[in-house]
Amino acid sequence: MSYKKRKTVAVISMIMVVIIVLAIAGARSSLGDIIGYNKRYPSQHGTTRNEGEKGDALHLSPEQVRDAVMSYIRVHHPETAALMQGIRWTGGDITPEGVVGGKTYQYIGDGWNVTISWPIIPKTTHEATAEYVSPAGDLRVFWRGTVDETGTVREKIKGSYQSVESVRDAVMDYIRKNHPDAAVFVKDLAWSGGRTTAPGIIGGETYVYTSGGWTVTISYTVYYDVTYKVTVENEQEGIAWTGTVHEGTVSETRYSHAR
Repeated sequence: MSYKKRKTVAVISMIMVVIIVLAIAGARSSLGDIIGYNKRYPSQHGTTRNEGEKGDALHLSPEQVRDAVMSYIRVHHPETAALMQGIRWTGGDITPEGVVGGKTYQYIGDGWNVTISWPIIPKTTHEATAEYVSPAGDLRVFWRGTVDETGTVREKIKGSYQSVESVRDAVMDYIRKNHPDAAVFVKDLAWSGGRTTAPGIIGGETYVYTSGGWTVTISYTVYYDVTYKVTVENEQEGIAWTGTVHEGTVSETRYSHAR
C-alpha cells in the first residue's frame, strides 16, 4: 500500500474513533437523564447533589411542619378554626447550646405555642405539640402528634378545653332540665365574676360566677384531658348541686333542695 493510501486510511480511522466516542458519550448522557443519574450525581462541572431528589430524605423546614400541624388541627377540629385567623408567628431555633443530633424549634403567635423537635437523621419524623390559651385563660386547646418526611400528620393527643362560661351555662341548663323544682329560679340570669385563682397557684384554675342568688364555682387542673369540677349554690332557695363536666358532658354527683 502506498504511503498516500496508508495516510488516508489512518485519517479515516481516527475520524471513526471520534464518532464512536461521541456516540457513546451521547448515549450515556441520555441514559443518565432517563434514570435520573445526572440529577442525583452531577459531574464535577455541575452543582452538588440535590437534596430532596429520589433516594434522598425529604427535608421539611420547621415552618412547613408548623403549618402542616395547624392545617391538620383546623381541618380535623373545626371548632378551632376561629382561633387561627391571621396568626402572626415569632420564634425559631431554641435548641439548647451543646446539644447535637437533634433540633427544637418554637413558634408563638396569637395565643398559640407550637413546639417542634426532631433527630438529625435521614427520613426523620418531627414531634410536634400545639397549645392555645385564650387571653383570659378560660379557653385552652392542646394537641400532640408527628409529621413525617412526606408531610403526613398523625395525631396522638387532642384535648379541647371548653370555655369556662360554656361549662357554667351547661351546668345551669342541666339543672333546669333535670330538676323542675329549681327550673323556676334558673331564668334571666346576668352573670358577673371570673377568675379567682389564688396567686402562686400553678397547674390549676378556679372561676366563680354569681347571678340572681346563684353562685357557680368551677375548678380544674390544667391538663390536656380536662375535667371541670363544679359546685352550684342558691342559699336563698336552699339549692346545692355538685358535679363534673368532661368533653361537654355534665355528670351530677349530688343535688339537694331544702324547701
